[in-house]
Amino acid sequence: WGKNAQNWDFREIAEEDFSQNVRYIIEATGYEKIFYIGQSQGAAQAIVGIHNKPDISQKLSGLVLLSPALFLKRPDNATVQFIMDKIPGAGYRIAFPIIALAQCLTPEFILLPFSHWAMYNMGWYRSPIGWEASKTLFAATPSSGTSTANMLHWVNLSNSNGNISFDSERISCPTFCYVGSEDDVIDAIKTKSLIQNLPDLRHFHCEPKYGHTDFVWSHQSTKNLYHRISQQLLEVDK
Repeated sequence: WGKNAQNWDFREIAEEDFSQNVRYIIEATGYEKIFYIGQSQGAAQAIVGIHNKPDISQKLSGLVLLSPALFLKRPDNATVQFIMDKIPGAGYRIAFPIIALAQCLTPEFILLPFSHWAMYNMGWYRSPIGWEASKTLFAATPSSGTSTANMLHWVNLSNSNGNISFDSERISCPTFCYVGSEDDVIDAIKTKSLIQNLPDLRHFHCEPKYGHTDFVWSHQSTKNLYHRISQQLLEVDK
């Protein structure tokens, strides 16, 4: 809640935190290389982190990008559009504790179905997920783990249909990318145009009827995708 907690943004975690995390894990485990799997911002920060420090590619056996937030689009949901257009930056930080308090005070039998309804209608998922998962996802929207500056970074990028710039030639590690056909956060087609220029793109897949968070929260991911991704990484590691 202090000044520093409010001012950090995507560039800092991409340019500094990502590379430090990779180096720390390698030092702690003793492995020469590791696999990195990131979803949304976690995927985008890997791309930007490697762009800024290309030597990190040599420390990665493979890079898996799940719905990477590289090319955002205006959401189709009218409520989300209104919030993004009308609420000023400070409003997001004020909203965080209010939403958290409301969630604590709302009875479970009301909160669970409401969370499920809200997350689906906001376009965050399209495949079946559990009600408890919906509640957890709802609790982080707006993201309680972010800063005002970071939140505004993504809002501005979405409002402008903007993309994150990077030099694809610097991303030299084996890369696998998965996007959803019904993602209301990123532009899947334009994301493919960015990703397909990577020098060692091993696989690009657009999963039908998947929203932005389905790769993490959907019941179907364990059955439909995780085994496939694991097999692809095992092939790289041979």
